Amino acid sequence: MRFSRSSQQAYQECPRLYYLKYVYGGTGIEPDAPRDELAIGSLTHSMLASILNGGLVVPGTSDASKPGAALAEGMARGWAKVRWPFYQEHFDVLFSEQEINCQLKGDVELMSRIDGVLRRKSDGEIFPLEFKTTGTNRDNYLDSWQYSSQILTHLLVGERLTGRPPAGVIMEFLYKGYKKQEPEGTVYYSPYMRAYRNLLDGSFGYDSSLGRKKGWETFCPYEEIPMEDWVRQMPDEVLRAQFFTRLIQRNNRDLEIWKAQTVYEQRRIQEALVNTGFCDLESEALTEFFPARLDECCFANKYHAKCEMLKVCYGEIDDPVGNGYKAREPHHPQEFLQEES
Repeated sequence: MRFSRSSQQAYQECPRLYYLKYVYGGTGIEPDAPRDELAIGSLTHSMLASILNGGLVVPGTSDASKPGAALAEGMARGWAKVRWPFYQEHFDVLFSEQEINCQLKGDVELMSRIDGVLRRKSDGEIFPLEFKTTGTNRDNYLDSWQYSSQILTHLLVGERLTGRPPAGVIMEFLYKGYKKQEPEGTVYYSPYMRAYRNLLDGSFGYDSSLGRKKGWETFCPYEEIPMEDWVRQMPDEVLRAQFFTRLIQRNNRDLEIWKAQTVYEQRRIQEALVNTGFCDLESEALTEFFPARLDECCFANKYHAKCEMLKVCYGEIDDPVGNGYKAREPHHPQEFLQEES
């Protein structure tokens, strides 16, 4: 009985979301095209993994039709310039993008892929490392991760990989800026994507007030300058303002409670799946065991994003596959091998 933190989070958010995303049709379904936020996050993570592994950032794009790729490259190169040297000096990278299954109890296993596991050079302490791309830099959001179950799963995985209880989890937040719909389309208000140029001497500025001053023009750097060159010339203080760090510690009691509750939860889900099987969307069994939430959170959740299954749950689409959705691709190698467990 394998599960991932993402599937657990989906079930806790809405049982119907879980069923559609992870069970429907045998694989679950996902939109044909991922949201911009997910695509940017995935690309940024792949570039950061390359950095942790001692490689170079994957070449990006200055193509104006692909602003998300340019933003991902900018964040990764910016992090490599002003944050990575600190980690190189003080830590050894033990694992990067490591896939592992952790048994909680009996046949209940957590499937996990961790961004990184570090060992501090001064004392050998272990620290799982988690990257988050975010559209907000507010303290209440950053501090809320203290209570995330993801911290507990990272502590569990860190100990399984190293044989030593981690001293804490390091969260590295990469600020995307905020995006806004302008007449010309979606605009990312980020120094990687939007800056200001002095018309007299060609110097650059990053404060949005410059856009209202005489003698300055607003421009999109990635349309004119390779991102590698743009980030190289950016002042370090501007880049540092795009990153935030939290060291989060939890106690063993929290971890044991989460493990016990998760085991009960996953067994309830398994019992529900026995009762529903791969049923159609109008089935009474689906209504009983995997009810849809059907409230305002479907339209705008805590991230101000619409639920990706909104059209399915509200009856706008009868057969999702081929109508804006496709069979979901697994995120973990053993995800579709439940019958072998």
